[in-house]
Amino acid sequence: MNLINNLKSLFKGAKGDTIPIAIRDAFNSARSRYEQSQEAIKSHDTRAKRCGIILACRHGNANASKIYDQESATYTAADFAPYAEADLDAYTARMETLAASFDSLVAAFGAVESATVHHDDEFYIEAGACFNIYCQTFKMFARDYKLATVLAVAAAAEAEHEAVKDAARAWIKAGAPTPEPGAQTPQASEGEIKARMFAEKAKAAGRMADAFVAKALEFTKEIDAILDG
Repeated sequence: MNLINNLKSLFKGAKGDTIPIAIRDAFNSARSRYEQSQEAIKSHDTRAKRCGIILACRHGNANASKIYDQESATYTAADFAPYAEADLDAYTARMETLAASFDSLVAAFGAVESATVHHDDEFYIEAGACFNIYCQTFKMFARDYKLATVLAVAAAAEAEHEAVKDAARAWIKAGAPTPEPGAQTPQASEGEIKARMFAEKAKAAGRMADAFVAKALEFTKEIDAILDG
Protein backbone atom coordinates (compact mmCIF):
# COMPACT_ATOMS: atom_id res chain seq x y z
CA MET A 1 0.00 0.00 0.00
CA ASN A 2 1.49 3.32 -1.07
CA LEU A 3 0.21 5.21 1.95
CA ILE A 4 1.90 2.78 4.28
CA ASN A 5 5.15 2.98 2.36
CA ASN A 6 5.04 6.76 2.53
CA LEU A 7 4.42 6.69 6.26
CA LYS A 8 7.47 4.54 6.87
CA SER A 9 9.51 7.71 6.75
CA LEU A 10 7.97 8.55 10.14
CA PHE A 11 10.06 5.80 11.69
CA LYS A 12 13.83 5.48 12.02
CA GLY A 13 16.07 2.45 12.46
CA ALA A 14 17.11 -0.72 10.71
CA LYS A 15 14.71 -3.46 9.73
CA GLY A 16 14.32 -6.52 11.88
CA ASP A 17 12.05 -9.55 12.26
CA THR A 18 11.50 -10.40 15.93
CA ILE A 19 7.70 -10.49 16.37
CA PRO A 20 6.19 -14.01 16.64
CA ILE A 21 4.51 -15.29 13.50
CA ALA A 22 1.18 -15.93 15.28
CA ILE A 23 0.96 -12.28 16.36
CA ARG A 24 1.87 -11.05 12.90
CA ASP A 25 -0.73 -13.33 11.33
CA ALA A 26 -3.38 -12.15 13.79
CA PHE A 27 -2.67 -8.53 12.92
CA ASN A 28 -2.78 -9.24 9.19
CA SER A 29 -6.10 -11.04 9.62
CA ALA A 30 -7.58 -8.16 11.65
CA ARG A 31 -6.37 -5.69 9.07
CA SER A 32 -7.98 -7.69 6.27
CA ARG A 33 -11.32 -7.81 8.11
CA TYR A 34 -11.17 -4.06 8.70
CA GLU A 35 -10.45 -3.43 5.02
CA GLN A 36 -13.42 -5.59 4.02
CA SER A 37 -15.70 -3.75 6.45
CA GLN A 38 -14.37 -0.45 5.18
CA GLU A 39 -15.15 -1.42 1.60
CA ALA A 40 -18.67 -2.51 2.56
CA ILE A 41 -19.55 0.85 4.12
CA LYS A 42 -18.18 3.09 1.37
CA SER A 43 -21.42 3.46 -0.59
CA HIS A 44 -23.26 4.57 2.56
CA ASP A 45 -20.43 6.93 3.43
CA THR A 46 -20.46 8.47 -0.04
CA ARG A 47 -24.21 9.06 0.08
CA ALA A 48 -23.98 10.73 3.51
CA LYS A 49 -21.35 13.16 2.26
CA ARG A 50 -23.29 13.93 -0.91
CA CYS A 51 -26.54 14.48 0.99
CA GLY A 52 -24.67 16.76 3.37
CA ILE A 53 -23.29 18.79 0.48
CA ILE A 54 -26.73 19.07 -1.13
CA LEU A 55 -28.26 20.26 2.15
CA ALA A 56 -25.46 22.79 2.67
CA CYS A 57 -25.97 24.09 -0.85
CA ARG A 58 -29.65 24.63 -0.15
CA HIS A 59 -28.63 26.77 2.81
CA GLY A 60 -26.29 28.89 0.70
CA ASN A 61 -22.93 27.43 1.72
CA ALA A 62 -20.43 28.66 -0.89
CA ASN A 63 -17.82 25.94 -0.27
CA ALA A 64 -20.45 23.22 -0.58
CA SER A 65 -21.64 24.78 -3.83
CA LYS A 66 -18.12 24.60 -5.25
CA ILE A 67 -17.83 20.94 -4.30
CA TYR A 68 -21.26 20.24 -5.76
CA ASP A 69 -20.32 21.89 -9.04
CA GLN A 70 -17.24 19.65 -9.26
CA GLU A 71 -18.92 16.38 -8.25
CA SER A 72 -22.60 16.64 -9.19
CA ALA A 73 -22.14 14.69 -12.43
CA THR A 74 -21.56 11.56 -10.33
CA TYR A 75 -24.58 12.07 -8.04
CA THR A 76 -27.58 9.74 -8.26
CA ALA A 77 -31.27 10.21 -7.52
CA ALA A 78 -30.74 8.57 -4.11
CA ASP A 79 -28.40 11.37 -3.12
CA PHE A 80 -31.27 13.85 -3.41
CA ALA A 81 -33.81 11.69 -1.58
CA PRO A 82 -34.39 12.16 2.17
CA TYR A 83 -33.06 9.47 4.49
CA ALA A 84 -35.57 6.72 5.21
CA GLU A 85 -35.54 4.47 8.24
CA ALA A 86 -34.38 1.53 6.12
CA ASP A 87 -31.44 3.62 4.87
CA LEU A 88 -30.37 4.41 8.43
CA ASP A 89 -30.80 0.78 9.52
CA ALA A 90 -28.57 -0.47 6.68
CA TYR A 91 -25.95 2.19 7.38
CA THR A 92 -26.01 1.44 11.11
CA ALA A 93 -25.44 -2.26 10.50
CA ARG A 94 -22.40 -1.51 8.34
CA MET A 95 -21.05 0.98 10.88
CA GLU A 96 -21.40 -1.49 13.74
CA THR A 97 -19.53 -4.09 11.68
CA LEU A 98 -16.79 -1.56 10.93
CA ALA A 99 -16.56 -0.65 14.62
CA ALA A 100 -16.24 -4.32 15.59
CA SER A 101 -13.52 -4.77 12.97
CA PHE A 102 -11.75 -1.69 14.30
CA ASP A 103 -11.87 -3.11 17.84
CA SER A 104 -10.23 -6.29 16.57
CA LEU A 105 -7.56 -4.24 14.81
CA VAL A 106 -6.90 -2.26 18.00
CA ALA A 107 -6.47 -5.49 19.97
CA ALA A 108 -4.23 -6.99 17.30
CA PHE A 109 -2.00 -3.93 17.18
CA GLY A 110 -1.85 -3.93 20.98
CA ALA A 111 -0.49 -7.47 20.80
CA VAL A 112 2.09 -6.37 18.23
CA GLU A 113 3.11 -3.46 20.45
CA SER A 114 3.46 -5.71 23.50
CA ALA A 115 5.48 -8.33 21.61
CA THR A 116 7.84 -5.83 20.00
CA VAL A 117 11.28 -5.72 21.54
CA HIS A 118 12.95 -3.48 19.00
CA HIS A 119 10.94 -0.65 17.52
CA ASP A 120 13.05 -0.75 14.39
CA ASP A 121 11.44 -4.10 13.52
CA GLU A 122 10.14 -4.03 9.92
CA PHE A 123 6.76 -5.52 10.76
CA TYR A 124 6.27 -3.12 13.66
CA ILE A 125 7.03 -0.19 11.37
CA GLU A 126 4.49 -1.34 8.79
CA ALA A 127 1.87 -2.29 11.39
CA GLY A 128 2.19 1.06 13.12
CA ALA A 129 1.83 2.95 9.85
CA CYS A 130 -1.17 0.83 8.86
CA PHE A 131 -2.84 1.25 12.24
CA ASN A 132 -2.33 5.00 12.10
CA ILE A 133 -4.01 5.17 8.68
CA TYR A 134 -6.98 3.11 9.80
CA CYS A 135 -7.45 5.14 12.97
CA GLN A 136 -7.80 8.13 10.66
CA THR A 137 -10.20 6.36 8.29
CA PHE A 138 -12.33 5.07 11.16
CA LYS A 139 -12.59 8.62 12.47
CA MET A 140 -13.68 9.79 9.01
CA PHE A 141 -16.29 7.04 8.64
CA ALA A 142 -17.63 7.71 12.14
CA ARG A 143 -18.00 11.42 11.43
CA ASP A 144 -19.76 10.75 8.13
CA TYR A 145 -22.09 8.33 9.90
CA LYS A 146 -22.82 11.08 12.43
CA LEU A 147 -23.73 13.34 9.51
CA ALA A 148 -26.13 10.69 8.26
CA THR A 149 -27.86 10.53 11.65
CA VAL A 150 -28.36 14.31 11.57
CA LEU A 151 -29.82 14.04 8.07
CA ALA A 152 -32.09 11.24 9.30
CA VAL A 153 -33.35 13.39 12.18
CA ALA A 154 -34.13 16.15 9.69
CA ALA A 155 -35.94 13.69 7.41
CA ALA A 156 -37.96 12.38 10.36
CA ALA A 157 -38.95 15.92 11.35
CA GLU A 158 -40.10 16.62 7.80
CA ALA A 159 -42.04 13.36 7.73
CA GLU A 160 -43.76 14.23 10.98
CA HIS A 161 -44.63 17.69 9.65
CA GLU A 162 -46.20 16.15 6.55
CA ALA A 163 -48.07 13.60 8.66
CA VAL A 164 -49.52 16.37 10.81
CA LYS A 165 -50.69 18.24 7.69
CA ASP A 166 -52.20 15.06 6.26
CA ALA A 167 -54.04 14.42 9.52
CA ALA A 168 -55.36 17.99 9.53
CA ARG A 169 -56.58 17.66 5.94
CA ALA A 170 -58.31 14.39 6.80
CA TRP A 171 -59.92 16.00 9.83
CA ILE A 172 -61.26 18.88 7.74
CA LYS A 173 -62.41 16.60 4.91
CA ALA A 174 -64.32 14.46 7.38
CA GLY A 175 -66.19 17.55 8.53
CA ALA A 176 -65.08 17.11 12.11
CA PRO A 177 -65.89 20.04 14.41
CA THR A 178 -63.11 22.33 15.57
CA PRO A 179 -62.01 21.22 19.05
CA GLU A 180 -63.19 23.46 21.87
CA PRO A 181 -60.50 25.25 23.95
CA GLY A 182 -59.18 22.87 26.55
CA ALA A 183 -60.53 19.83 24.74
CA GLN A 184 -58.40 16.70 24.55
CA THR A 185 -55.89 16.82 21.70
CA PRO A 186 -56.66 14.25 18.99
CA GLN A 187 -54.43 11.22 19.03
CA ALA A 188 -51.35 11.31 16.80
CA SER A 189 -51.74 9.63 13.45
CA GLU A 190 -49.82 6.50 12.52
CA GLY A 191 -47.57 8.61 10.28
CA GLU A 192 -46.73 10.98 13.15
CA ILE A 193 -45.92 8.10 15.49
CA LYS A 194 -43.66 6.41 12.93
CA ALA A 195 -41.86 9.69 12.24
CA ARG A 196 -41.26 10.28 15.95
CA MET A 197 -39.94 6.76 16.43
CA PHE A 198 -37.64 7.25 13.44
CA ALA A 199 -36.37 10.51 14.97
CA GLU A 200 -35.62 8.77 18.28
CA LYS A 201 -33.78 5.98 16.47
CA ALA A 202 -31.74 8.54 14.53
CA LYS A 203 -30.86 10.42 17.72
CA ALA A 204 -29.73 7.18 19.38
CA ALA A 205 -27.61 6.41 16.32
CA GLY A 206 -26.13 9.89 16.61
CA ARG A 207 -25.05 9.19 20.19
CA MET A 208 -23.46 5.96 19.03
CA ALA A 209 -21.66 7.88 16.28
CA ASP A 210 -20.30 10.31 18.87
CA ALA A 211 -18.89 7.36 20.83
CA PHE A 212 -17.24 5.99 17.69
CA VAL A 213 -15.64 9.37 16.95
CA ALA A 214 -14.36 9.63 20.53
CA LYS A 215 -12.88 6.14 20.27
CA ALA A 216 -11.11 7.01 17.02
CA LEU A 217 -9.69 10.21 18.50
CA GLU A 218 -8.45 8.31 21.55
CA PHE A 219 -6.52 5.77 19.53
CA THR A 220 -5.26 8.39 17.09
CA LYS A 221 -3.65 10.17 20.03
CA GLU A 222 -2.21 6.90 21.33
CA ILE A 223 -0.61 5.92 18.03
CA ASP A 224 0.78 9.43 17.62
CA ALA A 225 2.42 9.07 21.03
CA ILE A 226 3.91 5.74 20.00
CA LEU A 227 5.24 7.18 16.74
CA ASP A 228 6.72 10.17 18.54
CA GLY A 229 8.36 7.86 21.02
